Amino acid sequence: MALSVFAGETEQKVQPAQYIGNLNKIGLGQENGGITSNLTEQDFGTYAEAISFAVAEIDDKSHIACIDGRCTVCQINGESEAVRSRIAGGILSYNIGALLSDVSLSKSLSETDSIMQQMNEIEKFALNTIGIKCSSHEGGCGAANGLIDHLKVVNSASIEASTEAVLELASDNFKTSYDANAYEVVSENATKLAKDLESQHWQGNDFVNHASSEEPGGVEKLESDASHNFNGHKEQSIILVTGNKTISKRKLLELGLGQAFVVNLDLINDMAVSLSGLEGQKGYSKALHALVAYQLAVASNLCNKNMPMFIV
Repeated sequence: MALSVFAGETEQKVQPAQYIGNLNKIGLGQENGGITSNLTEQDFGTYAEAISFAVAEIDDKSHIACIDGRCTVCQINGESEAVRSRIAGGILSYNIGALLSDVSLSKSLSETDSIMQQMNEIEKFALNTIGIKCSSHEGGCGAANGLIDHLKVVNSASIEASTEAVLELASDNFKTSYDANAYEVVSENATKLAKDLESQHWQGNDFVNHASSEEPGGVEKLESDASHNFNGHKEQSIILVTGNKTISKRKLLELGLGQAFVVNLDLINDMAVSLSGLEGQKGYSKALHALVAYQLAVASNLCNKNMPMFIV
């Protein structure tokens, strides 16, 4: 039976979420440490049903947000919290998708520019093609701070296998299936990009500062806690969202569900379409593999292997 969910004044009919396994099931996550869920198997059914009541309409389509589950206080320019589609690092995912997929956009970038300068050009393309402005958040962004480590694990059998698993699981949301040749391109480029970032002394905060300068209305101020092991991260799950909707952080807390990492699958697809460029389906496939692999690398590096995953 569909649950009745209210987002503002608009009622949506949303099916209960489904538990799809934990990170360990697809060979990911930290053996010891990492952000750890307190949920047990006995909780999964009730939790999955309750997730549906946190579904919300996207009210800001010109910005996107990070998967980060910590509540948003406001934008750094003082503008109020907004409900946005979510993906690791915000616009950073689009940048990484472009740089790893070797599509026409990345080939057009100047090799003499720094990677940050290349990202700035990529973000202009994102605005022109899918209307998404620069975005990030304060309070420490694990996707940005750990970017080099995330790229290194993209070149691993576990991330490749989990990318294949996610593409199969979410096949209705994407326009292609797993392709070993596409992943090989992504993997090789991830290794190269990691080395380049190291040589350019990449710092995640530099990217946040860049976003803050370019588009302060797209940079969220989050409820962080410097005294906490994970800066206030207490996510209990990873939620994959299908369709033109997302999960409200505040609604999750109001429902007693705690924080959750949220990834919008439609946003991944839209980004891949945008990046396909002159290569069409081939370009789309490479971009899609890059985007999915990056989400999984971030999750694997930040979370304990017990982190449960749901889809709604």
